[in-house]
Amino acid sequence: MRWYMVPKEAVGAPSLQAIKASMRPRGGPQRRGGLRKEGMAVSAPQGQQREVSGETRGLYKRQKGKGSWHRPTELNVQPRTRRPPPLPQPLPPRVWPRPHPVPPAPFPSPHLVSGCRKNVVKQRRARRLRILMILRNSCYLPNKNSDATQSMSGHRNLKRRYGESHLESPAGCAHGPAAACVLSKLVQLPTPPLSKHQLKRLEEHKYQSAGRSLLEPLMQGYWEWLVGRVPAWIAPNLITIIGLLINIFTTLLLVYYCPTATEQAPPWAYIACACGLFIYQSLDAIDGKQARRTNSSTPLGELFDHGCDSLSTVFVVLGTCIAVQLGTNPDWMFFCCFAGTFMFYCAHWQTYVSGTLRFGIIDVTEVQIFIIIMHLLAVIGGPPFWQSLIPILNIQVKIFPALCTVAGTIFSCTNYFGVIFTGGVGKNGSTIAGTSVLSPFLHIGSVIALAAMIYKKSAVQLFEKHPCLYILTFGFVSAKITNKLVVAHMTKSEMHLHDTAFIGPALLFLDQYFNSFIDEYIVLWIALIFSLFDLLRYCVSVCNQIAAHLHIHVFRIKSSTHSNHH
Repeated sequence: MRWYMVPKEAVGAPSLQAIKASMRPRGGPQRRGGLRKEGMAVSAPQGQQREVSGETRGLYKRQKGKGSWHRPTELNVQPRTRRPPPLPQPLPPRVWPRPHPVPPAPFPSPHLVSGCRKNVVKQRRARRLRILMILRNSCYLPNKNSDATQSMSGHRNLKRRYGESHLESPAGCAHGPAAACVLSKLVQLPTPPLSKHQLKRLEEHKYQSAGRSLLEPLMQGYWEWLVGRVPAWIAPNLITIIGLLINIFTTLLLVYYCPTATEQAPPWAYIACACGLFIYQSLDAIDGKQARRTNSSTPLGELFDHGCDSLSTVFVVLGTCIAVQLGTNPDWMFFCCFAGTFMFYCAHWQTYVSGTLRFGIIDVTEVQIFIIIMHLLAVIGGPPFWQSLIPILNIQVKIFPALCTVAGTIFSCTNYFGVIFTGGVGKNGSTIAGTSVLSPFLHIGSVIALAAMIYKKSAVQLFEKHPCLYILTFGFVSAKITNKLVVAHMTKSEMHLHDTAFIGPALLFLDQYFNSFIDEYIVLWIALIFSLFDLLRYCVSVCNQIAAHLHIHVFRIKSSTHSNHH
């Protein structure tokens, strides 16, 4: 039932009989209607639907304050037409499985053809770029600044198509042989060793040092003269790695001639080892000066310098023990080798606590000069000199360097632990990373404890028969944890105890625990190779990641820096 608003004047004033008739029930419940506000409600007949036209609806709108609700009876009304119900749509055809092969698609529109063509061109360009990068990384192509590359007919097109940045050599393989590039790719870790927060804090790191050794002022003149003879295009890291390789090579000569540290090597081998150590000391001292001279000082240079020092310490102490034939006293040899690595670790331990690298009156420079003298005495005196007795002390001469090692260890550790136990620069006297000042001891303590247990529990006298291999194996382990300590200091991060460096010593320990079901000599070689590979893998990955983050090269100075220097 529809109700419409009709003014009272359009219908007329109803009579009393009409009002009563409208209120009389009609065979059921009373319909809604009747009198409303001085008006009369009129219902449409049943079964007939009417609709007031728009003109009438607009004419008979209710006015405010007057008018009533009425339904017009004899107005211009039109019947409403019903919309027919929608026809049922057929179901879509089945897509799968197809009862017959799909007909070929129509030829695409021109704009689709051009888009597909662009994608094909992009794929071809990307494929060519990958080939060029592979050739560049493998060093089969010359550098873009070389004459051979400039003479290539397609080099200008390559530069225009791919850009200068895509043809640059990678950070770690610039101007290097193909073998070095391939080796760098093989030894990298599958995941980056440093996080984004560590790299961010590495950028904010500032090198701080304090103190000066006894011979350093005397050597400064020689170092300044030497760095003035170095070309400006040589990178500081290249100087450091050359000195390290020379030191390692000369020490391995002594290891080859004296595998048990009891034999006598040719005199020229001792001279070569002394010269190699002096060259390493000189190049290690001028790498920082070269960095400041060429304006190429970076946190990577500091990390690279300390990393090379940690590895050089192992070979220096081993070469000294071979020179004085300390293999005849295994206990003294064990103490001297591990005391050297422990003191170097403690030097960076106190740096991790205080934030400053401190040098003592007797430091690395003085120790290296003393070791060079030991090599020269081995050339002059030979085995009879080291086996002779000191009149007053009644001990062999070869024990005197060991006693000096004891005195130096006590003196250095007193200074180091005085700084460590005083408190760090972190919150509540913690380290620079906010950790406990004693936390780094777990790493070096675990290495020394494993080395001592394996040395004493070996049924075949592994250390006595193969001291050089034994020292190198644990030396690589200590070098890696020292590098991780340096990284933790520079990135202000925590050192974690779980590390792959302990796998090699753990293999030796487990082999002894199970009654040496594998020959200990074979397990020692396995541990040595694994420890060396683990150390190289970590160092290469860290250097490449830092170089990529800082947009520099490891062994090459950027051309912009070199040009600015000139």
